[in-house]
Amino acid sequence: MRARNWSRAQARRQFGALSAAALADSVNPCAFATIIILVAMMSSAKRTKREIVAVCLAFTASVYLTYFAIGLFLYQIIAEINSRGGAFLVAADLVYYLAFALCVVFAVLSRRDAYMLFRGRSAEEMVLQLPEASKKRINIAMAKGVRAHWLVVGVFMAGVTVSFLEAACTGL
Repeated sequence: MRARNWSRAQARRQFGALSAAALADSVNPCAFATIIILVAMMSSAKRTKREIVAVCLAFTASVYLTYFAIGLFLYQIIAEINSRGGAFLVAADLVYYLAFALCVVFAVLSRRDAYMLFRGRSAEEMVLQLPEASKKRINIAMAKGVRAHWLVVGVFMAGVTVSFLEAACTGL
């Protein structure tokens, strides 16, 4: 009985941690830029304020849910590696330290980009940005979503697509 309660409590903590991580990852400059583009597209398509709010909520939910699903998938992979032990744990440690090093590098580059923008430099000079091909794919996905017959569903699906493409920007 006690083990069962512990596993429920552990499951709640894990769910909370994944939810918080998904929320934190979905609050990023790429998502903000995309939602601004979405609102501009909706406004130029002469959509009502109610439609724009519904679409923005659908987009935000799709970004959060996609990041949550990605995090859940990655968590399962890590749990599987930990359960196998041995050489898998050595590989997991190597991945951990590599990920830490990459986070430090990206943090330094992000601070550099913020400093450059603060000093009035153009966004094109930023080091951390999506490749042009990914930016075009995001714009295409957003344009298709805005023109969809089922607008909220179309934008939700566009949000899922954009989230996968933005994963390169957010670094998951």
